[in-house]
Amino acid sequence: VSRWGPAGRARQIWPFIALLLGGAALLFALQRYPITIWNPEDYAQSPISYSLALSQGTLQLPDAIAATTAPLLLLLVLLSGCLLGLALVGFQRRHLEGGRQEKL
Repeated sequence: VSRWGPAGRARQIWPFIALLLGGAALLFALQRYPITIWNPEDYAQSPISYSLALSQGTLQLPDAIAATTAPLLLLLVLLSGCLLGLALVGFQRRHLEGGRQEKL
């Protein structure tokens, strides 16, 4: 498995390319992906009001909202995570190959 992959100069730069592509795709996807329900301008929906209502035993959770996120957006998040993981593997390989005196 260690012999698979690009050779020469491409072997040295592909981790940087994967890191840039993965980071850009993740930034693009996370701007459109709903991470939290909290709107800082609406105090009644803030986490502190939920914890206060829970401690008083009066918490009324709102009805669940149907998922409106596009499946391609979820695929983009997964793909960008894979690219970032491959970049880490590439940097590790560069580090290990840089310390070797001879190729196996």
